[in-house]
Amino acid sequence: MKTSIKSRILKTVLISSVVVGFLISAISCSTLFALLIDNNDHDASLMAKAYSLNVKYAMDTIKAQIENVAKNEHITDQSLSLAERKKILADAIQGTVFSDFSVSDEKGKTYNDTDISEREYFKQAMNGNTYISSPVIRKTDGKLTIMVGTPLKNNNSKGIVYGAIDYSFFSNIISNIKIGKTGYGFIIDKTGTIIAHPDSKMVEEFTNYIEKAKEDSSYSQIAAFMQKMVGGESGSAVYKINGQWKYIAYMPIEGVEGWSIGVTVPYGEVLSSFWTTLVVCLAALAFLTALTILVSVKISNSIAKPVKAATERLEALAQGDLNSPVEISKTKDETLVLTTALSETISSLKSYIGDIENVLSNISDGNLQVETGTNYMGDFAPIKDSLENILYSLSEVFSDINTAAGHVRAGAEQVASGAAVLSESASTEASTMEELSAMISEISNNTKQNAKNAKKASALAKETFNQVDEGHKSMSQMLEAMQDINNSSEQISRIIKVIDDIAFQTNILALNAAVEAARAGSAGKGFAVVADEVRALAEKSAEAAKDTSKLIEESISNVQTGTQLAGNTAGALDKIVEMVSQVEEFINRIAEASEGQASAVEQINSGMEQITDVIQRNSATAEESAAASQELTGQANLLKEKIDRFKI
Repeated sequence: MKTSIKSRILKTVLISSVVVGFLISAISCSTLFALLIDNNDHDASLMAKAYSLNVKYAMDTIKAQIENVAKNEHITDQSLSLAERKKILADAIQGTVFSDFSVSDEKGKTYNDTDISEREYFKQAMNGNTYISSPVIRKTDGKLTIMVGTPLKNNNSKGIVYGAIDYSFFSNIISNIKIGKTGYGFIIDKTGTIIAHPDSKMVEEFTNYIEKAKEDSSYSQIAAFMQKMVGGESGSAVYKINGQWKYIAYMPIEGVEGWSIGVTVPYGEVLSSFWTTLVVCLAALAFLTALTILVSVKISNSIAKPVKAATERLEALAQGDLNSPVEISKTKDETLVLTTALSETISSLKSYIGDIENVLSNISDGNLQVETGTNYMGDFAPIKDSLENILYSLSEVFSDINTAAGHVRAGAEQVASGAAVLSESASTEASTMEELSAMISEISNNTKQNAKNAKKASALAKETFNQVDEGHKSMSQMLEAMQDINNSSEQISRIIKVIDDIAFQTNILALNAAVEAARAGSAGKGFAVVADEVRALAEKSAEAAKDTSKLIEESISNVQTGTQLAGNTAGALDKIVEMVSQVEEFINRIAEASEGQASAVEQINSGMEQITDVIQRNSATAEESAAASQELTGQANLLKEKIDRFKI
């Protein structure tokens, strides 16, 4: 849902007025409230202070009057009778606030034959102070009385003079306190007991809210500020008692311990002027709001009417209406500028659109020599430049197309001729590629066979390598056996040498035996025969050992020669193994290369088949291109005829 400018103006002005009025009223009321509270605090404090001074003055007067009586020597003159002394005290009442005077000795025995030794005023007076008590019940007559005591000041007499004052004395002093309609003052003593109040019952009943609060929490507020009063503080507070809110200002009374005066008034009376002012402010706010609405309606009408008319005309313009008139505002303000500018804008748009329509119409008729005849202003100037650029560009484009059409026609003829030649060449290439494919196929088969043979040769080389490796192992074992034989021959040679040494020793022994046999003569003949046999045997043994040693040496020599030959054979076998291993590696490489060649030949064969297919397709495409070229030539002629329609 649309919101009119009139309602927006009214809403804005009304909200602004109400908010401003409310803020002003709120600020005024809060300021007024603060002023009222401050004034009330000031007035109540001033009143409390004034009456505090009045009470202090009255107490000073009381003290002065009783101290003057205490100076009279006759009231304690023992040469006078008690009746005469009482008569003097009765006469001293004249011109004072006291109802009577009396004297007490230092033990509290009075002229009235009573004992006041427990009374506070007696104790204070005996300590040298002039003391005014809170209202107490008098022992002589049972009446509520304010008692005042002061020490005797004549002839060094010990005792006090005391006097009685009506309990309403201080109540009468503060009875003139008037604040608001029903405000009043009161006095409390150091215990919080009310000793002066417009309502005498409050004094007679010894009302003490501090004590009451201990049993009844509803008195906690009043008890709180009374504690401050007893403590000698001054200030103000708001409290509730008996269902009513009240305001109080309080201040201590100088010259007496713990006494304080308070001035209280119902809180509603304090705020009565505030409520009156608040009502006046609200009434003024309502009046100003109504007046603001009337003025806002008038102003909004003068603004909204031409704006609404301009808005409706803009909506019509958005729908394409360039002919309806614009209602010009009669006021000489921004609305006049708005409607005038709108009228000029629509007129300019109409002119621009007419010029654009003329240019486009000529273009559609094939006339590219038309020119714009309207002056485009501001941001519309690029439109004129764009139209002129379009005309120039179209002229250039169609001129280039015309030239290109001629070139296309000539090129198409050349393409047709070339396509025919290409088709013939493609056919020749196809037959050549078939022959080449057959040759590559044969090469592929031979390569595959070579790969298979290389694999077989690799297998045989591997088997040969295994056999040679076995022969190498056997040769190693034979070398070890030859070495063992050589070692055994050396041991036999050493044994034969031992045998030769034994034969040599035996021969020496035989010679020695023959010598000894010769010495023995005939007894040693038999022993000589044995010695000859032994010597003969030793010589044979020596020859046999020599022959055996010679054979062993020849055998060792032959074994060494065999060992050397076996070593040479083993070395040759190592080289054979190494060479066979290299041969196997080369054969494996040849086999792998043959497989790669076979795979490559297969890929070449596949590629040749694809090339054959491509050549066949190219041949078909060349034939189609020849036909398309002829068709292109016809279309180029048609394109040139169409372009010739435009004037460029």
